[in-house]
Amino acid sequence: MNNPLESMIHQAIQAFQSGNLNSAEIILDRVLAAHSKNLPALHILGLIKASQSKHKEAAELLKRAIRLNPSDPSLHYNLAKALQESGADKESLPHHKKAVELNPTNPAAWLNYGRSLSNLGLNIDALASYDKVISLKPDYPEAWSNRGIALNELKRYDEALASYDKAISLKPDYPEAWSNKGVTLNELKRYDEALASYDKVISLKPDYPEAWSRKGVTLGELKRYDEALASYDKVISLKPDYPEAWSRKGVTLDSQR
Repeated sequence: MNNPLESMIHQAIQAFQSGNLNSAEIILDRVLAAHSKNLPALHILGLIKASQSKHKEAAELLKRAIRLNPSDPSLHYNLAKALQESGADKESLPHHKKAVELNPTNPAAWLNYGRSLSNLGLNIDALASYDKVISLKPDYPEAWSNRGIALNELKRYDEALASYDKAISLKPDYPEAWSNKGVTLNELKRYDEALASYDKVISLKPDYPEAWSRKGVTLGELKRYDEALASYDKVISLKPDYPEAWSRKGVTLDSQR
């Protein structure tokens, strides 16, 4: 390996793969200082930033990489994901679309495409993406659970429950699927079943604030206000900056007057 930059990239990859992100980042910064259009350095540094939850920085690096190689599906996949994680779902859509056009058999790319579509309220399109995932990988529990979310938003509740049940059959210890099932059961006013779902979530993941909050909502529907308040207090103890929990606690206190 006579090229010094290639040698440095190799060192950075080794450091990245061994989990030594700081060393990898230092090496890649040196590479980019010498050659600002080094594609591997831009891509790997983008992945490092994403792994550190610095999603906006990751997106900027990956955009630079895509300008150098717009036909690489992994670049579009990683950029779409970074934009999604930074809350820029609308901006992510063309990159999701390009990722699945360039590599249509990647179920994870279709799954992430569906997530951004769902986040934007485009639930029919999201449903098509999740169905594509399932056609490629029928045993993908996240796809079934996310499919259920889209169906719930479309008020197709029985189909949503069937999707959650499929996710749970594939992954019985999947707290998000149990929690989402509880939401749909609550919509159907099947409150006791919803509570059973939330209790299952909590047994799997006791520090899951959304499950405690959703349980509080269902307890409120049953007029079990003291238990609802205890659930909201649990949310607040886990996540003090959870505005919905504070708001719902206030509504519940008013209901007791």
